[in-house]
Amino acid sequence: MDEKSFGIIGLGVMGKNLALNALDADISLAVYNRIAESETVVVSNFIQENASKDVIGCTELNDFLNALETPRKILIMVKSGEAVDHVIGQLMPFLSENDAIIDGGNSHFKDTQRRQKSLKNIGVNFYGLGVSGGETGARKGPSLMLGGTKEGHREVIHILERMAAKDLHGEPCCSYLGPEGAGHFVKMVHNLSLIHISE
Repeated sequence: MDEKSFGIIGLGVMGKNLALNALDADISLAVYNRIAESETVVVSNFIQENASKDVIGCTELNDFLNALETPRKILIMVKSGEAVDHVIGQLMPFLSENDAIIDGGNSHFKDTQRRQKSLKNIGVNFYGLGVSGGETGARKGPSLMLGGTKEGHREVIHILERMAAKDLHGEPCCSYLGPEGAGHFVKMVHNLSLIHISE
């Protein structure tokens, strides 16, 4: 089995659309989704719908991690809050030094700071990623705001730039904004600005 360059955990609306975006950008992909309640066929359906693409689907975390080239680059797309900590807790026993974990949900920047410090202790790079553009943006090209560990961020940015929207000059709408919770902080300010404009 060929190892994949990027992994996505969570195939909800945003996760699925970002996964389709990555495949359109010719990024080799491993996807994982839990098997619980109404989610038993999420992975199999995604693989059937994308059988001609360079993607592998997993319902066991160990299989998912083994499907990725090292150091691994993994995007977590689950509900912000306890679910993110739960997934990180499941991953931690299997992670290796210089692996990159990216939280693409709407986490509070202080939670991102806490998670980065915790993962730094085992040599894992952690990033908070603001994703702007909603469902359509995720599918066709979002604005991406990355913050977190400076070491290793260029390899993460290299993949995200291929998925991001492009400006009028063809440049990707994707930037590394600084350490710790910078990406999620900027996304929070962005969301507040949109609320203010709508009022």
